[in-house]
Amino acid sequence: MNEQAVKIVKNYKLPTSPGKYYRVVCLTGKNKGISYFIQKKRIVLGRSDKADIQVLDTKSSREHAELTLIGNKYVLTDLGSQNGVIINDLKVSQHTLEENDKIIIGSTIFKYNIIKVEDLLPQEVEVEVDEDEEDEDEEEEEIEEKPKNKKVPEKKK
Repeated sequence: MNEQAVKIVKNYKLPTSPGKYYRVVCLTGKNKGISYFIQKKRIVLGRSDKADIQVLDTKSSREHAELTLIGNKYVLTDLGSQNGVIINDLKVSQHTLEENDKIIIGSTIFKYNIIKVEDLLPQEVEVEVDEDEEDEDEEEEEIEEKPKNKKVPEKKK
């Protein structure tokens, strides 16, 4: 339960620096619109002000659930809460999170995302063009355009 366990952002904007990010977004409740970028292997969700992700919901326990990084996936575990945790409309005690999973604690809904930001710098691609081919293409275009613009006189009978 460290301040650096999650980075709190008050919008839905994606990170700009390249990398893989794990994000939990609050969709309802008092913290609606806040994004939590997970930066540690273990974080706690709950009503306590010491929780990494504070769930401002009366039906949330002080330490309601935890997210633990196992391999390259986060696993949500209910910490023996009174009201339980619902993932994608099913009550669970433990669940390996997948992209776009919906986490419900009390009446507060969170959405889990895995964000992969690629290097945004444009990479130059060299394409070799034969000058003769380029000239031929221009000549073909000119030939095609001439009949379209040229009026052809009608033959008299």
